[in-house]
Amino acid sequence: MSSLLSYCIGIDGGGTKTEGVLTDASGHVLGQKNYGASNPNDVGLDNSAELIVTLISDLLAEGGNIPLEEVSIFAGISGALNRREELAAAIGHRLKNVGSLSVHSDVINLLSSVSPTGEGICLISGTGSVCFARSGNTFLRIGGWGYLLDSGGSGYDVGRMALEAALKAGDGRVDAATHAPLRQALTAHLGCPPEAAITQIYEQGKPYIAACAPVVFDLAQNGDSVSDSILQTNAQALADCIAAALKALESDRPVPVILGGSLCVKGEPYFTEKIQSGLPAHLAPLARLTVADVPPVFGALAEAFGHIFPIDRCRLFGDFRHTFLQTYGGSLT
Repeated sequence: MSSLLSYCIGIDGGGTKTEGVLTDASGHVLGQKNYGASNPNDVGLDNSAELIVTLISDLLAEGGNIPLEEVSIFAGISGALNRREELAAAIGHRLKNVGSLSVHSDVINLLSSVSPTGEGICLISGTGSVCFARSGNTFLRIGGWGYLLDSGGSGYDVGRMALEAALKAGDGRVDAATHAPLRQALTAHLGCPPEAAITQIYEQGKPYIAACAPVVFDLAQNGDSVSDSILQTNAQALADCIAAALKALESDRPVPVILGGSLCVKGEPYFTEKIQSGLPAHLAPLARLTVADVPPVFGALAEAFGHIFPIDRCRLFGDFRHTFLQTYGGSLT
């Protein structure tokens, strides 16, 4: 155990919510807080740092005014991948005598929530999609370059393809009868035919379009061939990302592939099976697809825990996780 460090703070920060949890070295939850957005690209670096510092201070107070020098802190923040050193410096400048402080992407939270070593492949498929691979000090990004430069595998792509198909059915470019279930379901979801919703679609953009994805999932799982084809196309795009990550890692042993984001979580096991089947035959045995069954903030805590027990992290991981789940009061999804 590292000298003086006796407590962990894990922070999972996103574009909407930032969750922080304080535990002792055994994983017993001593404090929990939820604040607003902390993505530095959205709220600004200084605002992100201020929110994180306030969150840390409030957690320490809730835990009984624990001395900062006894705490190991890991903050996995959305949008921090290329700004982590800058953000860590801004936080450290505001916190004096912190025991241990690390800042990285929130992707690390997802990886470390399942993998005792924090290594493997992480695939996120929500409104957008992105894949990361981590091995030792190697951290690779595959895909997720934004809707203007990348496509396939996201809620936005599923929703866009569904709306496009429904619009084509409406103007006669594709068979109306085959596309009727999808067009009818989207009309019910939007409150009007897709062509009458064009203004809202362009004004409200990606989230509005991605919100159509659950309609496609419901139809596909009830036998609609058009919806199933849309999901198959997007699952293949995600499988291609995993395949690229596996090749980059050059592992001859199975690699954990942790799936996150609403499409993977809510589409389990239907969507997961499509992703698995899209992997090349020689790589499929190497991919252990797993949907995280703990909140991302636990992964941040696991990273902080690793700084306290750098040698025994893997051996003690299971007990730390068990104690956390017994005492955590938030949502596991």
